[in-house]
Amino acid sequence: MTRLEDWIDFIEGEADEKTRGRLSLLLAHSKTDRLIYKNLRRLRQIVLHADKAEAIEPLLENEKLMMDLHNRIMKTVTSKPASSIRRKGRGFSQNSCKPE
Repeated sequence: MTRLEDWIDFIEGEADEKTRGRLSLLLAHSKTDRLIYKNLRRLRQIVLHADKAEAIEPLLENEKLMMDLHNRIMKTVTSKPASSIRRKGRGFSQNSCKPE
């Protein structure tokens, strides 16, 4: 019997050459293994669509998108006047973090 981890690696394209060959042979000749493969692929699609963190992973790996986001954040942070950042009226002086 084939290990579940082997099928998952095969579906993800991470299986070594020997495992790919063995599983390809099983897919060609075993109805049961084709059913296992089909159901695992279907399960993978369900998980990808249900897990929002997994869905945005390619976005986080996009260097240009992340640099654009970083630049917009930094522009907003540096363009805010210092007076809007201070905690006015909350018992703190402007030059100290200690309560007055």
